[in-house]
This record gives sequence, C-alpha cells and structure tokens, in this order.
Amino acid sequence: MKNKPFPHYIISPYETFEELLAIVKSKYGDKVLFRTKRRKSEETVTYNQFYDDVQKLASHFSKTYGARNKIAVIGENSYEWILTYFAVVCSNNIIVPIDKELSAPDIAELLIECECRTLIYSKDYDDIADDIGGIILDFEAIAMPKLRGFIESVESAEWITTDKNAPASIIYTSGTTGKSKGVVLSQKNICEDTRAACGFIELYGRTIALLPFHHTFAFTVSGLANIYYGVDTLIAPSLKNVMELINDFKPTYLAVVPMIVEKVDKGILAKIEKSGKKKLLGILDKVCKPFDAMNIGLRNKCFSAIRNGLGGELDFIISGGAPIDQQIIDRFDSYGIKIINGYGISECSPVVSVNRRYHYRAGSIGQALPEVKVKIDNPDENGEGEICVQGDIVMLGYYNIPEETEKAIVDGWFHTGDLGKLDKDGFIYITGRIKNLIILSNGKNVSPEELETLIGRIPGVVECLVSEEDNKLVAEIYPDEELRAAQSNIQSYFNEQIDQLNDTLPPYKAIAKVIIRDTEFVKTTTKKIKRTYKK
Repeated sequence: MKNKPFPHYIISPYETFEELLAIVKSKYGDKVLFRTKRRKSEETVTYNQFYDDVQKLASHFSKTYGARNKIAVIGENSYEWILTYFAVVCSNNIIVPIDKELSAPDIAELLIECECRTLIYSKDYDDIADDIGGIILDFEAIAMPKLRGFIESVESAEWITTDKNAPASIIYTSGTTGKSKGVVLSQKNICEDTRAACGFIELYGRTIALLPFHHTFAFTVSGLANIYYGVDTLIAPSLKNVMELINDFKPTYLAVVPMIVEKVDKGILAKIEKSGKKKLLGILDKVCKPFDAMNIGLRNKCFSAIRNGLGGELDFIISGGAPIDQQIIDRFDSYGIKIINGYGISECSPVVSVNRRYHYRAGSIGQALPEVKVKIDNPDENGEGEICVQGDIVMLGYYNIPEETEKAIVDGWFHTGDLGKLDKDGFIYITGRIKNLIILSNGKNVSPEELETLIGRIPGVVECLVSEEDNKLVAEIYPDEELRAAQSNIQSYFNEQIDQLNDTLPPYKAIAKVIIRDTEFVKTTTKKIKRTYKK
C-alpha cells in the first residue's frame, strides 16, 4: 500500500473501563485474552473470565474501601497487576501504579504525598511492603495471591457507578532533571486516548507485553488497546529471555521502547557482518523496492533469515517512550518489519501523535490523534517552538500541586516542554526538550538530543551525552567493551570519528571535546540518562 492518507478505523464508543469490558465481552467471549507462564506451565484468561474477575474484585474493593480512596499496586507484569488496576478504577477508587524499580523510602514518600494507605503487591516485593509498613502508620499491604480469595468470596456482584470525569489514576513521572509529579488522569482521559490511538493503528494476532505496566505507554498499548482489539497477549514478567519468548510465541507485533529495538538492531548487524552477506542484502533491498509499490511482500522471503530470528511472523513494532533513530526504522523496513513511532507524555494519557502503518513521514513522530489539537507555541524563524496539546486526553492536573498545573495548562493548552515543528500536512517533528536546550554566547541554540542521535550512529557508541562547558560543546561517550578491547587508543578513535562528524555540521554545532567514560550513565527507572548527573 502506498504511503498516503486513509480512513481511520471505526472504534466503538466507550468512556469508562466498564463500558470497554462490556464491548469486548460481547465481541470475544471465551477467546483467550491473557497468557502467563508459571514455571513450565501456561495459564490463560478469557475475556469472559476477566470481565467477571474485574466485576467481583471491584465489588470487594467498593465494600471494603468505599469510594475515592487511593490504592497502589506494585510488582512485575502479571494478570493480577492488570486485574488490580481495572478493579480499583471500576470500584470508584483511584489506582496509583508504582514504579517497581523504586526503593522503599521513595515509594513511601510517594504514598504519603498522595495520601495512599493501601498497597497491593506481588510476592517478589514482600520486603518492600514490610519496609513501607515500618515507615507509614495505618498502612495495609495486600499480597496479590489473596486477590483470588477476595473474588471467590463475592457471591453476587453488580457494577458500581463511576464518574468518567473524576480522578481514576495518579501516575508518578520519572523525570530526568526534576522531582516526580503525580499526573492525575480520569477514565475519560485514558479511554479517549486509547480509542483515538486504536483509530490510527489496528492491532491483531499475538503479542508479548514486555514493557512494565506501570509505564503509561505500556498500559495503554499492551493493556487497553490489546484488550479492545482482541489480541492474544502473553504477559512477560520481565525483559529476561526476550528473544527466547519472541521465538517461542511468534508475535505478530510488539510494543517496545527504542532501547530494545536498538539492541536487536545491533545484534542483527553483527550477524550480517559476520556472515559476509551485507552486500547481498543491499542488492535484495533494491530488488524488493519495485514490488513494495505493488503491495507484494517479497521482503518476507528475501529477508526470511532475519525475520525467522524474530519469530518469523513479526509484522510491525510500535516504538514509544523516547525518540528512535530513523536509520534503524529504515533498516527494519527493509526486512519487511514496519516500526511505527510516535510521541506521548504521561500528562496526555499518554499518546499524542503517531505515524500510521501506511501513512507516515520519515523523521517525524506522526500526526496528532483524532480529536487532539497540536500547536507550536512561540515558533522561531524555522517554525520551531514548544509543542502544546489540547483535547480530552490532557490530564486533570498534578496531584496537590496547583501552581505546577497552572504553569503546564494555559488557556486549555498543555505545554509539553518539548521542542518541535509541524509540516504542512500536520506531521510533527520533535527536536528536543526546552530544559535541555544549550544556549551559546553567540545566541545560537543547540539541541543536545539532535547531536546525541548523530553520535549514537558512530560504531562502538553505547551511550552518549552532549553538554556545554565554557561555551563549548562536550560529548561524553560510553563505548562498547568490544571496541574498547580492539582499539589501542580509544580516545584517538573517537576524536577522529567526531572530527568527521563535525565536518558535516554547522560550526556552532561542532563538538569541541570528547570524554570517554568507563561506566554507564546514571539513569532514571525508565532508562533515560539523568542530565543532572555530574561525572
């Protein structure tokens, strides 16, 4: 199919989780929704069972906690985790998903801040739950295995009336430069965002929920969107043995962050280099191009060896959470695997824009979702400015921080803090973060993210960070261990590589100094480099 506009997919209307569950129960019934691996056995949950479990557990929560109370959840990905999320919201209470990488004191601080006294946790977090109990008074910790008993104790259950516009979830962001803030979302926020995203991208077949559910992107795509589209979902408790899972389950599509795609990409490139077939694959790519326009899937056969290494049935990948290098997108496209990248932020529930499978622009983050407005605030001579968003996907506000809410939402427009521009067709191009922008003494603005993408393409670069020192640009590089071992002078190697890069850049963007790191950068729990970190 040619790269051009085509109609949005028709999505059934729903504004609450209960309405979503009623739709999918009617459509899919006894079809398998979730699969989980328990040692050597596999357990399955159908749509009917999920509907009944949510209704009964919501009834229990309603009778036990009343309404508008906060209930937190922590643990690795599991059926019980997503069941807890749905049941809390459907009981007219507020779910607080907790980042499983946080320490007990950090978790306790968040729970105290949002006045949460109940935590539901998986067995791997027994110690964390005990530690928090020693910090917070009148604290209740419930192990997930008890949930089944709660469900079985409910003889009859009815749905509780919920307010679609009331707070339903408090998501604590993990910022790279500042303190976490509690993003308050309603059911309408979350459901409108999921519906709009499903109208852009059709999901089908099988997938593996790889990303932690406490990430809003993961919950929206691997949770809500999969549920709506009837996707058979294997829940992976962690990112261990990812390739084994992929080859065993043979997913049709995956939702991941760029870090996962980058590792797979490097592995594929290493195998191609070792096989000596790089030139042959380049020829096959050229042979396939005329057939692409005729919608003939020749690439599936020509690149079957690479595709078989990814399960053999992978059609596309949804990448979110951070920018992804266009060169990686192009390489996967040549293998017959489409990478669909977009843009989102927790404050917007989270998806704002996305490229479509058959309507996209290279280098962009796609067009705004249906019913979502995007504008560029205070654009410069190149049309670049702050990306602002308006629509039902925008959060209710930051929990108990009204002054921050007022700064972020002005006249109904949420100011993302991201820099970007729009083309004539409404495709959005993101260039960096306002707070990361480097302003040189000559008045020139430099986006470090742009340079980091270019440096990341240099062979042997694992991580890099661009900063300013004495009005000059400095690149810190953490190199690949194999390259470090192979190069007698790693500093000279990267100095030469950066000099070559500088020849392609305007003088004001030239890197003046290269620092080689012996250790990885300190990162957030979402694996983004902390820019406030000092070497």
